[in-house]
Amino acid sequence: MNPLASVKFILGASRAVVWRRWPYMLVLLFRLKPVERAGAQIMGVDDGLRLYYSRDLVLRAGIRYTPTLLAHEVQHPLRHHPQRWERQRPRLEARYAKVAGTLRAMFNIQSWVHLGNFGGDLEINDDMHGWEWPEWWAPLMPATFGLPDGRTMEFYGEKLIEAAEQRQEQEAQDGREPSGEADEPGGPGEGPGDEAREPSAQEEGAGEGPADEAGEDEAGAGGAQEDDAPADEDGDGGGDDGQGDDHPAEADGAGDAPPPTGDADGGAGGDAGAGDGADGAGDAPGQPSVPGRGCCGSCAGVPVPGEGAGDLPEPTTPDELKLVERQVAEAVLAFKGSNSRGFAPGDWLLRWAQSQFEPTKVDSYRVLARVVRGAVSDARRRVDWRMGPPSRRRDVLNRMPEWAGKAPILPVLRAPVPRVLVIQDTSGSMGMGRGSRLEKSARETYGFVRAAGGEVYVLAVDSQEHPVRRVRSAGDLLAAYEGGGGTNMAVGVRAAAKERPRPDIFILITDGVWCGWPTPEDMPRGVQFVTIVVNESREYFDQVPAHLKRDAVHVDE
Repeated sequence: MNPLASVKFILGASRAVVWRRWPYMLVLLFRLKPVERAGAQIMGVDDGLRLYYSRDLVLRAGIRYTPTLLAHEVQHPLRHHPQRWERQRPRLEARYAKVAGTLRAMFNIQSWVHLGNFGGDLEINDDMHGWEWPEWWAPLMPATFGLPDGRTMEFYGEKLIEAAEQRQEQEAQDGREPSGEADEPGGPGEGPGDEAREPSAQEEGAGEGPADEAGEDEAGAGGAQEDDAPADEDGDGGGDDGQGDDHPAEADGAGDAPPPTGDADGGAGGDAGAGDGADGAGDAPGQPSVPGRGCCGSCAGVPVPGEGAGDLPEPTTPDELKLVERQVAEAVLAFKGSNSRGFAPGDWLLRWAQSQFEPTKVDSYRVLARVVRGAVSDARRRVDWRMGPPSRRRDVLNRMPEWAGKAPILPVLRAPVPRVLVIQDTSGSMGMGRGSRLEKSARETYGFVRAAGGEVYVLAVDSQEHPVRRVRSAGDLLAAYEGGGGTNMAVGVRAAAKERPRPDIFILITDGVWCGWPTPEDMPRGVQFVTIVVNESREYFDQVPAHLKRDAVHVDE
């Protein structure tokens, strides 16, 4: 049977296995576009959701372990590791530059972005372990470095830098030479695609074991092997052929092949957490290209060998990726709603899905400005013919012989200056003085009204109304406040309706606590109402009656 057909079968079956365990990943899994690359240990996803893999790795992993690799890789796009790590540059890059050589010697970390990919794998792998996915080789785990599980890539990246700093301090105290030089290739200034950091197709990989262990050096350093090589490894090739003959039970045996690394820690510096086996970790040349161990494609920060080269399928655009993320989040929430059990230790996936649907934070004062200015502008648009200053057309008529300087007085088009009455809740719950709800809401409202060109009056209300006063500054507005008792806004509205001339706009400012709202019968016709509820809790805003909700604003700051 053609081995390539077996590879396609294993990849397709692996998608089905991951989907069976994680049905909410369906859209993301089948958005992946497989791209084969020559190499021994390649599997990664780029930022266009193209899945790069090596035939040798897939055939050796088989159906038993390829789903584990796939489940690991699809998490990087959801967790946004490169973007998150880039935000750490201002805080950590200077520290990294001082210990870059030591990190290279201890953990085989070749660059700044490689450190981010390393930390991202630590963040993912402890969750994968909690999910009890089959592990083909020992993945990067926080416990290997003496770090706690369930933390973020930012935490792990900083802790690895701290470990290198401690190593340098210890070497300085012992009078030893530093483990590495910070100016070697792969420093922090190099981008993810730089030659010094890009793994070659024939590198040995991280942490390879002795040459006599199941031919691992030939698998890691020899690049693409002969076509019959997979069949020689513990029945792996035979299992794949069995898969092609529709014998999925035999395919599980393919996963029993020996892992690609003889030393589970090796180049990843498994013993370096204790500060001992670090020197041996640096013996593996080049950057590790083992999936799940610091080289997972550009979606994780470090491109896999051959990424972006050759004839490639169309990438998923950023907008399409956002849509995929939203569909996955919807599926996660739907799955959680139908299942009482959690997803994994810590339920990170559920928290991620919920974060995708958090309401966008809206600046409440911008909304307040739009509503108040809109109400004042509407009132100013009530232009009408009125008797006022002499009309310029009357001067023209006076010059005509027919009128002989006796033209009649003519009306002119006048835009009114809106009269705005602020009905202010001055009950005890609103507070008094600088920084109170009363002071902040009053100053902002006055500024918006004056900017729109209206006259401002204020009526202080608690359980009863107080005299109406003209306001010419924000200070006048605060000085006009009286009261401090309960709240009954209906009393204030009824008193304001008796004012002559009647105001064009009523602005009600209250915190909504024990508020007596005006009824429709209390509200005079022809007057526009703006309701402002100043309260951190939206509960009180939701209690605003329907007839006042049209131009209601919730200020929660």
